[in-house]
Amino acid sequence: MNHFGTGQGPRQHCGQRWTTNHTVDTCPLTKFEGGLNLLHEADDNAVIWLEFTATAALTNTRLHTPV
Repeated sequence: MNHFGTGQGPRQHCGQRWTTNHTVDTCPLTKFEGGLNLLHEADDNAVIWLEFTATAALTNTRLHTPV
């Protein structure tokens, strides 16, 4: 159960539950090409994706794939 007492947990802008798997592997708004395994390598593309996604989440900005 989350802190609001709904038991559903936070939602992403796409409406799905906010999970690592969904955010990294399947969400059409935040998907990281290469998935979680490549993200763990933390190459330049992974770092850019992390910075972009974290900034958007912290500022409650709608996510669009970075160019």
